[in-house]
Amino acid sequence: KDKSHFDYIDGYVLLASGMSERLPINGKPWIQVEGIYNPENDQISVEKAKEKVILYTGNLGKRYGILELLDAFHQIDNNNYRLWICGNGDGLNDIKEYEKIDSRIKYLGLFSRSEVIKLQKQATLLVNPRHSCDEYTIYSFPSKTMEYMASGTPTLMSHLKSIPNNYDDYLFYFDDESVDGYSKRIVEICEKSQEELNEFGEKASQFIMQYKTPKPQVEKIISFIRSL
Repeated sequence: KDKSHFDYIDGYVLLASGMSERLPINGKPWIQVEGIYNPENDQISVEKAKEKVILYTGNLGKRYGILELLDAFHQIDNNNYRLWICGNGDGLNDIKEYEKIDSRIKYLGLFSRSEVIKLQKQATLLVNPRHSCDEYTIYSFPSKTMEYMASGTPTLMSHLKSIPNNYDDYLFYFDDESVDGYSKRIVEICEKSQEELNEFGEKASQFIMQYKTPKPQVEKIISFIRSL
């Protein structure tokens, strides 16, 4: 393909650092701005659920690890645990089959953003089971990450290559991305004290609000443009 139009580009703003390996940047400067979180109408106060609630919200596509999450949760032998799932995708029928064999698993349907935020704040742990070995994760940053973190509820996910290092202190990562690894890590985190979980989640929320909302992210882009 003719890539001559890239000659007119002075710098790049990328969603993921891996994109720099696929674009003909040729030594030109670039920065990563992985997303912008809009906190509008997020000031919702709800009490935590009494049970240990693991919540997944978003695309229920099988490629995103939803089946592994179902398998992992089903292995947890504790009646105080719940798995709540919201969204739509090609894994929906599998979720409904799991509902029949495990009463702790609930598909809640589709909700407005405000309703999803309420559920996120009620939960014990927010999970994104997307695997780091999938090539597309190198070039995309899941916006779900910012939304989860902003809720103040701890987030557990794989250490995707697209996640900047400055997120590492505010996320729980899977040590082992197998079904057994998922299951063990979920229990390990959920068995922490609620005080510890609240503190971890609040620090993550503050990180998003301070550095990833429109003002600081746009200022970062403007500063980059001025430096060119």
